[in-house]
Amino acid sequence: MIGDKTLEDKGKTRDKGKVVSGKYVAIIIILLSLCILITISRVLIAGKTVGEKEKLPDYSRRYAFLIEDMTDDFMLNVYKSAKDKAAEDGIYVELVGSNLSAEYSMNDYLNMAIASKPDGIILESDGTKDTRELIKKATDSGIPVITVMSDSFNSTRECFVGPNYYDLGKKYGIESYVLNTDKNERFDIKMLLRDTTSENDRNSIYQGVMSELNRKPGRYQLDIVMIHSEDALSMEEDIRNLIYNDESGTDVYIAMDPAVTKFAYQALVDYNRLSGVKFIGYYTTESILQAIQNGTVDSTISMDADEIGVVSVDALTEYIDNGFVSSYIPVETHLIDALNVNEKLMEKDGKK
Repeated sequence: MIGDKTLEDKGKTRDKGKVVSGKYVAIIIILLSLCILITISRVLIAGKTVGEKEKLPDYSRRYAFLIEDMTDDFMLNVYKSAKDKAAEDGIYVELVGSNLSAEYSMNDYLNMAIASKPDGIILESDGTKDTRELIKKATDSGIPVITVMSDSFNSTRECFVGPNYYDLGKKYGIESYVLNTDKNERFDIKMLLRDTTSENDRNSIYQGVMSELNRKPGRYQLDIVMIHSEDALSMEEDIRNLIYNDESGTDVYIAMDPAVTKFAYQALVDYNRLSGVKFIGYYTTESILQAIQNGTVDSTISMDADEIGVVSVDALTEYIDNGFVSSYIPVETHLIDALNVNEKLMEKDGKK
């Protein structure tokens, strides 16, 4: 009896084991089925995505375009012009970082651009050593680099498209002299530059201004003030604090950047300082042109964003096609004041 019972227990144990094994098998089958379904879904989605991409124009090349500040209207217009010009030539220009929600540094964007292996890079350089090293990394990888508006000196970039900063400084110097109505008194000038402006560009601007003023009658004091530009908020706060606390008797403020121009003008308005100082801006926003028209701003110096975009694309394409390009292509600067502001306003209205 005991033996029979033992055999019976063993049988039950085997049956129980079969049930447990069957459950594991069922679970494994279900999991495998889910994996197969997920794989099929991904393949179908991928197939759909590929199909959608095939409907896009067939571009012969791709250029990466990098700007320092995604809110800079001037540089965004340069990019738009470059993109439109390139599209006419069958080339796609991508604004690196425009679709990213998180904020990254310029060097992060440049690393991303290099990793994506474009045919070329158009870059608004910050002039730092890190950027020079990344430009070398790009060119060593066979990716030519064109710098726009702000150069990267002693780098391996192929061409710089932008203003001659010495000549630009001379224009600001001439305009400052014109605005000095009392040549017997010292004329104090504060030039506001972003802290990302390279030392070479900064020195060129300073020397250009002083080369003109030193030849003119009167005593002139030019101070360059570096504006922190980590973000728009810190830039605006820096400028507002400067203007609010400026008790040195500044006669003219010169803004050397579209964003600096906007924030400085607004601070002068808010603190009711425009009646006591002269103001020379940079670039041609609607508000600055209207301020020149109504006499609250004296003048602004501007460049053609469309020209810069077109020239930068042409320079990069020329290098890729021919293996060489001029190392520097200058862009003209234009003074806008009460004499020609109406013409500029009509031009802007015509582009709307």
